[in-house]
Amino acid sequence: MCGIFGSNDKRTFAELAKKNASRGDFASGFLSIFDNGLRTHKQSGVFEESSIPNDAKYYLGHVRAPTNSTLEYKSNETHPFSLKDAYYWAHNGILSKNGYDSLEVDSKLIGILYAVHKGNWAFVLPELNGTYGIWLYDTYNQKIYLTRGDNTLYYSDYAKSFSSCLGFANDIKLLGNNEVWETSLDLIDFKRSDVIVEGKKQKYFIPTKHE
Repeated sequence: MCGIFGSNDKRTFAELAKKNASRGDFASGFLSIFDNGLRTHKQSGVFEESSIPNDAKYYLGHVRAPTNSTLEYKSNETHPFSLKDAYYWAHNGILSKNGYDSLEVDSKLIGILYAVHKGNWAFVLPELNGTYGIWLYDTYNQKIYLTRGDNTLYYSDYAKSFSSCLGFANDIKLLGNNEVWETSLDLIDFKRSDVIVEGKKQKYFIPTKHE
């Protein structure tokens, strides 16, 4: 089990990292998006607030619990991943590699499919066989995308934040299964896109509040 999360506020982002650590504390990483560039950070264990730079427009993070028996930390197997410095992404869940057996981590398939289908999520999502919560940042259009399939992913309009875990704001909402939500960096305001994915239905119960 892993967790993904993001916020435009450094302190909130640090709190989300702590909250999601219950989902995985083997390794962690994040992407900081600035007006003049990007910065990634990866490490074993869960990063501290002191590792987070100031004044980013948005922070996107991931904590990892390994899904196989390998317990050796490796940077190339730690989220976030990137493809030619054009796309950055992180994933919570388990995916089939769909024939890309040389991939060290199943999550790396996401960026490949996004590039192959030129950013068209209507073609990407049907090829994701498994469970997923995903954030992806596209440097070309400077948009952040969120999507989930049979996994948890919650968003707060008030906090401008999202997380795999509940309890980080009073107005959290569960993103719809196989919906794609997006925002530009100019105005952080995630909205559901008009992507329609046929033939994929939610299989598992996802909590929308604390029981």
